[in-house]
Amino acid sequence: MSKSRTGNDTGTCREMEEKSPTLEEKLGKYKTENEKLKNEKQSLLSRLSQLAGVQMTENNPNVTDLSDINRPINLGEDFSEIYDNEYTDVLVYLKRKSDDVKNMQDKLLKTAEICHKFCEDFEKKQFKEILGVFHLPVRYFFLSFIMDLP
Repeated sequence: MSKSRTGNDTGTCREMEEKSPTLEEKLGKYKTENEKLKNEKQSLLSRLSQLAGVQMTENNPNVTDLSDINRPINLGEDFSEIYDNEYTDVLVYLKRKSDDVKNMQDKLLKTAEICHKFCEDFEKKQFKEILGVFHLPVRYFFLSFIMDLP
């Protein structure tokens, strides 16, 4: 009885040795496939995270884009700097010219009004130029249609 068991064990052992390369190949394939799936999963998670980030920040005024040079904090700092530097310099200059506070305020107001008027005029001129650029292709199309230009 022990001989048959040993013979059976030897047969089983041979079968296992014969199946071993096939099983090792399958194991290798499964490991490779598993690694590919892990990489794909990581890539998809990364893309999903980017998409979620874009959706969260897009058109959301509560989330600040740190790469934006015109974000509110920077604008506040810029205007604060204008007040601290330029406005103070003007006040010191005007104070040397006159001690009359009302006169200083009037001059500052007049300067601000002149600057505002200049900016308005410049904006209107620039807007007309931009409209002219957009209308140019339309004009050319109609002229070429009427005059048979190439």
